Amino acid sequence: MADAAYLKAFKEYSREVATFGDLPAMEREFYGEADRPAAILQASVVERALEVAIKKKLAPGLSNEFVKEMFEFEGVIGTFSDKIAIAYALGIFKSHTFHDLNIIRILRNAFAHLSKPMRFVTPQVAGMCEHLLIPDIAGIAHAPHAFYELAKDLEAAVDRKNPKTRYITACHSIALGLLDFANQDAAEPFTDSILP
Repeated sequence: MADAAYLKAFKEYSREVATFGDLPAMEREFYGEADRPAAILQASVVERALEVAIKKKLAPGLSNEFVKEMFEFEGVIGTFSDKIAIAYALGIFKSHTFHDLNIIRILRNAFAHLSKPMRFVTPQVAGMCEHLLIPDIAGIAHAPHAFYELAKDLEAAVDRKNPKTRYITACHSIALGLLDFANQDAAEPFTDSILP
């Protein structure tokens, strides 16, 4: 059955890629004081980067419609969990990234669905963030400059032990690594992922 016009229009809008002009408003949402939207939005960027990296490894010649259906929520690679598993199985990243992506996924789901107050300083959330591995890897891990520029407490933002900083750093570093992977020259060996 065909989607109603309003649903089709919304789906098309939700697939649009942000432009440079969208950046200031997006950064305020991504790195503002409120933890819930920051957690959800950071994870959505990572999930989108996963999709881009997986598409890089798909067989050439697949129809756009077929690929689009694969990534629909009901599709074979429709959930965040599906994308993580497929990308790991394809060798796009290694165990450290797989570990951190699952923590990000669990936290994103909790921030999206928990019906009680939740912040990065909530002890259980901080405990999860403490176990992220990527923020401790020199040369790979870094938070975006906008995170520091928009931080109300710069000292906390630069502290790699701060749970929000760890989460933002893991999400940002993984997303950049996935996008770098997707932009690699096709001639480069498939197993040469820059992500641990």
